[in-house]
Amino acid sequence: MLEIKDEEGKYTFNGRSVNFYFSSPKIDESQKTISVDAVENTKIAVTFEANQFEIAYYENLRNIERYELVEKNILIFYISKPTAETVYFERK
Repeated sequence: MLEIKDEEGKYTFNGRSVNFYFSSPKIDESQKTISVDAVENTKIAVTFEANQFEIAYYENLRNIERYELVEKNILIFYISKPTAETVYFERK
């Protein structure tokens, strides 16, 4: 889950993978780029597997290179490393 808020030009990401997380990315709408310096999260006890998933998820958020909005319902993040990947979010 990902929620993006725009409060007078200051963006925040809020969501939940396993724990709740939040971040204040820098978004350049003209270049369609995003820079996420840090992802803060709660520390709910989880299984080893869930923790590994969450570490990879946060790493992907920190490595977003650019984004694309498709028909106002699908947000695509292009991840730069460790390998080129895409992450899709669909508005319900």
